Amino acid sequence: MNDYKFRAWDKRLKRFYYSTDLPKVDPSVGDTEWSFIQGNIKVMICTSAEKGRGSFWEDVDCEVEQRIGRYEQETYQNDIVRVSAEEPYSNNHLTFNYDWFFVGVVVCPNYEWIAQEPKDFLAFPLRDIANSDTLLEVIGNTHQNPELIEELKK
Repeated sequence: MNDYKFRAWDKRLKRFYYSTDLPKVDPSVGDTEWSFIQGNIKVMICTSAEKGRGSFWEDVDCEVEQRIGRYEQETYQNDIVRVSAEEPYSNNHLTFNYDWFFVGVVVCPNYEWIAQEPKDFLAFPLRDIANSDTLLEVIGNTHQNPELIEELKK
């Protein structure tokens, strides 16, 4: 069974809401509700801690991101990750010798999770991490650490 988890980046408040946090109440913003409507995810915020009593729900302008799988570290779409290993690695587009690392942004084009390097758009397929000694480390995300993206583009 798949364990689907999501997070949403609130563009106005510059913070994340996690689907695993529900039904907790965040006193700084009120309650959070995730609605699944026709395959789309919608995040609503209750403006009062007393849900339903004189409060109203507002639609949040957010970017919803899916967790990519079961790695040691929670990893989501738009995370900036460092993939590394001591052993050589090769695929159709990349070849690494011993003690290598690759840094990229987690994206899902064509239904496959990859770490994509933002300068030359090289891609490391994250499925290649399974059943190997390759390490995956989240070092940031595109929302809170845009300076990492700019550094990678140099």
